[in-house]
Amino acid sequence: MNKIQVDKLIQDKVRAIIPIVDENGKEEYIEVRNPDKKTKEDILNKIWVGMENPDLALSQEEILKMLIDKLTNIELNIEIENLINSEVSSELETVMYYIGQIENELTASLLMNTEVKLGQMKNEILQDRVLKETEEIEKMNNIKEKVVN
Repeated sequence: MNKIQVDKLIQDKVRAIIPIVDENGKEEYIEVRNPDKKTKEDILNKIWVGMENPDLALSQEEILKMLIDKLTNIELNIEIENLINSEVSSELETVMYYIGQIENELTASLLMNTEVKLGQMKNEILQDRVLKETEEIEKMNNIKEKVVN
C-alpha cells in the first residue's frame, strides 16, 4: 500500500483521497485536489468569459470535465455525457460529491465577483452623473457671472 504524506493534507492541497481496488486486486488512490490560486483563477476566468459572451459559454458538462481534469488524477476515457448517464461506483460517486463541493465554492466566488463588478459599474455610472452635474453647474455659474457682469 502506498503511503500518503501528511504534509499534502496539512497544506490543504488535497480535499480527499479515495481508495480503489483495480481488477488485479491492486489498491490505488483517487486524489481530489483543492484548486490552488492559479487553477481557481483559470477556471473562474473561463466561466466568466462565457458569462460575458454567451457564444463562448461552457456547458455544465464542459465545466465538470475541466474540474475532473484539473483537480483529480482520473483519466476520462469516455465522454462526460456517458459518465453522467451511467451507473457509477461508490468511489466515483464520492469523487463527484467532492467535485460538486468545489463547483459550489467556485460558483459562490463567481457570484461574489459579479456583485463586486456590479458595484463597480454602479459607482462608474454615479461618477459619470456627478461629473455631468458638476459640468452643468459650472456652465450655469459661467452664464450667471456673464449676466451679472
